Formats: sequence, structure tokens, C-alpha cells
Amino acid sequence: MEPKILLVEDDETLRSLITDLLTKEQFQVITARTGVEALKLLKEGFRPDLIISDIIMPEMDGYELHKKIHEYEGLISIPFIFLTAKAHEEEIRRGKSLGVDEYITKPFKIEDLLVAIRARLKRTEELRKEFQYPVLEKLEDQHNFWRIMAHELKTPIASIESISRLLATETMNEADRQQFLNILRDRTVGLKELVTDLLNLNHLETDTGRKHLEKEKIFLLDLINSGIDGGLELKKSTHQIKIEICNPDLWVYGNKAQLKLVLTNLLSNAIKYSPNGGDIIIRAEISKKCNQVKISVIDSGIGIPPGDLPRVFDKFYRVKTRETESIPGTGLGLAIVKYSLELHGTKPEIQSAPGKGTTVSFTLPICQD
Repeated sequence: MEPKILLVEDDETLRSLITDLLTKEQFQVITARTGVEALKLLKEGFRPDLIISDIIMPEMDGYELHKKIHEYEGLISIPFIFLTAKAHEEEIRRGKSLGVDEYITKPFKIEDLLVAIRARLKRTEELRKEFQYPVLEKLEDQHNFWRIMAHELKTPIASIESISRLLATETMNEADRQQFLNILRDRTVGLKELVTDLLNLNHLETDTGRKHLEKEKIFLLDLINSGIDGGLELKKSTHQIKIEICNPDLWVYGNKAQLKLVLTNLLSNAIKYSPNGGDIIIRAEISKKCNQVKISVIDSGIGIPPGDLPRVFDKFYRVKTRETESIPGTGLGLAIVKYSLELHGTKPEIQSAPGKGTTVSFTLPICQD
């Protein structure tokens, strides 16, 4: 996997030059023009392996950016390199006191920058391999899981409790009563969906799920149709589902129940984040990899910001934008997709851009007999 670098530089020419150079060296570069813009990307969930930042920038200088980043749990361990024309001793001391890993002075040689980047990434990887690091990371994951879990359960339960009390104690006309009953039903359905997703995820993450994953020969068109039939959102949506399959007689190999779950979750997301009446395409085509079929779920919805893409398959992670605020969901659907596909020896690939829709793809082996 290409290391991810966040480059914060207000000079457009230099920003483009560094981006091109690092991209050629197999780094994935996300850029920000200011410290404010960089901080926004990080708050929205983007997690780079390394940050390279100028010092003198409008709105927020490099030192302030570094300070702000270190106020957030989970960002402290990201290595930080200052790329700047200022390299006086007092400036270097100030940076070192803040925990800055390296200074690269402009004008610089690309070789010097690459050496610094690779040294910091290597050191970070070494730290991750230390005995205690994965243990601490696992404990932190568990803490975050239960904190989020408590919030996700508390919100609908509190709503159900208050509406139930209101219906039991208040006199109201039939229209208002029906409105509250509809809200109550929606909250109950959402809670049931959350519990179902948690059970599915737990099954996939445990040894039980791995040991009992029985694979079989599956007729691809039947699998696609079962995924469509399983979508709760599809039953109440006005979207048009189109199937584009290169060969209607294809058979694949896998666990039908888990693969149905994959397609159902991908379709559910496509429906939620696409305009009513829009087209959603399920496409199956022969993969460039030998004896495999590539299956894609394609929508024309609101899309995903670049900073969110690396985390969309994380448990409970949801894209937070103005367009997504009112869209219900547990934040577990894509995590289930990821775990299910990993048990099949493959992984999901995602392509998306704001306003241009999203495509999620995965491959399955073709049965030859």
C-alpha cells in the first residue's frame, strides 16, 4: 500500500512540484493550501502516514498547525516534517521543543526530502512493531468501540422512551398520534438494523466466522438478485437497479450468505446516498486477473470527499457533511463488506468524488466446471 502524505504548502508551484515528485516515488499525496484546510481534512478523518508542512502560511502557520494536531487523540503519533526557508537555530529549537521530527530548508534537493521521508516512515513502522504498541492500539480500539456503541444505542433508546411516554400520557389528535407512531417505528427499525449489523460483524471477526465459512458454486445472476431482494431500502425506494453482466451463465465460488450480505450492504449505501429515481448499476465483467469476475456497484450520488476515502471501511465511520447529516445508518455496513470479502481472499476497492457518485468493486473466482 502506498504511504499517505499530507502536504501543506501555500505556494501553488512548489506544492505541485513536490506532489509530482512524490507521486513518481509511489507516495499517495493529499494536499492542503493552508493549515486551516489541513486541519479540516484531519478532523474529517483523513489519516496520513506523514505530514510535510510549510511554516509561514496565511491563517495558521506551521507551528500552530502542529500544536492543533497534537490536541487530538490519535494524531499525536503522525511524524511531522517542516519544509521551510526559515532554519535559524532558534526556529529549529522551537520546532524540536514541539516534537517536530525534521527540518528541510528551501531550496532543497529532492534526494534530501526523500531520505527524510523514508527515515521517518521507517521509524514509525519500527515503533508499530514494538511489543506494546499493538496491545495499546487494540485497547484503544476497544475503548473507542464501546464509547461509540454506547452512543449509538443510547440515542434511539432515549427517543423510543420519550415518544412512548408521550403517547401514553398526552391527549392528541389521530394525525399527530400517527406521526409519532411512524417515528417510533423508524427508531425501532434503526435499532434492529444496528443490532443485526453488530451480530454480523462479530460473527465475521471471530474464529467461528472464519472456520465455518463454507464455500460453494454459485450462479452469479442468482447471487445478484438475492442481494437486490435483501435490500430493505430498495423496497421503499424509487431507484432503478440495472444489471450489466458480461455473461449471464457465469458461476462463481464463495459463501452465498456472506456475498449476499456484501451486495445488500453496497446497494443499501448506494440507495441512501443517491437522489430518488436515480440509476444504480450492478456490473459484472471479466477481471484482468485470470479466471476472476469483477463485480461493481455504481451510483450517481453525492460522492465521498477524498479525505474520507481511507476510513470508509472502518467500524462506525461515517462521512460527515451537510448532505449526509439526515441520512440514517449504523456506520457498520462497509466494515461488514470489508470483513466478508477478506474471508474470501479479496478486498473492496472504492472510487468516488463529491458530486460524481461512488463505485465499489470486488473480485470473485470463476468456476470453470
